[in-house]
Amino acid sequence: MTDPKTKSESPDEVHVEISYDGPAIKRGRMPVETLAPAMLGMADLLGATASTIYSDDIRLNIDVVADFREGSFGFELAVAQTLQPETLDYGVNLIQVVGVVLGSGGVIEVVKWLKNRRIERTEPRDDKSVTIVTIDGDKNTVKLSVPQLLESPRIRHHIGRVIKPLKSIGITSFDASSEKVGETHIEKDDLGAFEIPDDDTDIISDHATNQVVRIAMAPLESPEHKWQFAQGEVHFWAHITDEGFLERCERHRIRFGTGDSLSIELRTVTMGDPRDPRYEREVTKVYRILRADKPVQGNIFDNVS
Repeated sequence: MTDPKTKSESPDEVHVEISYDGPAIKRGRMPVETLAPAMLGMADLLGATASTIYSDDIRLNIDVVADFREGSFGFELAVAQTLQPETLDYGVNLIQVVGVVLGSGGVIEVVKWLKNRRIERTEPRDDKSVTIVTIDGDKNTVKLSVPQLLESPRIRHHIGRVIKPLKSIGITSFDASSEKVGETHIEKDDLGAFEIPDDDTDIISDHATNQVVRIAMAPLESPEHKWQFAQGEVHFWAHITDEGFLERCERHRIRFGTGDSLSIELRTVTMGDPRDPRYEREVTKVYRILRADKPVQGNIFDNVS
């Protein structure tokens, strides 16, 4: 691949080099009907990642920089934030957005590693990474936002569009790199890992219990209202559907501090194969915020005042 340092790159943008290789494109030619959806897929993947990490209001401006190379088919993307009045305060870290997609610990490499295995739990490492533990006990330390991206059907769909050219005869590999975040390499033999498994809808159990959970991650701008909670060393994501609680959050009537917990009603739906089930969790009621720096008084499952 061409040395990224030879490219003109402003402080407000990150360049990503993309290339496809194989006998069918050794002359540096690639069918438009194969390339165009893949290019749009990468642009949509980066855009969806930014909106997942930050807010749906975030928009990226992604331009193609001509960079055709002998012996493969490659191009370069220049990624920048589209500045709009409502997004100026978000301060999008473009290196973070590109880095959580590409490179070691990025979502594409993690999908390749998972090979459609179920994630049993996540274990926090520090403020930048988390360890994924699969159902068979395998572990991988990844970037902090990756588990959330893995659960997004939109993200998985866009990744599939990016690597779809590998299904064509004579295209054998995909490479993406950025000087600031590292490289991603996918071979044709890896395609099976990117197939989205059929959705198991058989419900094994559906029940609600009162729980106390610590707030691990609260993406207040997420339109899905999906937060990460912790109970001891176990971390999990759950949708919040308590509209009264969400409204108070949106109006900034509720503030959180490090180590704060919630007393909640947690609905857990267990579905799929009983030997390898998956879980969907929903916070249907938030009773109280339990401050880490204050003693607990009264019934913790009283309604929030």
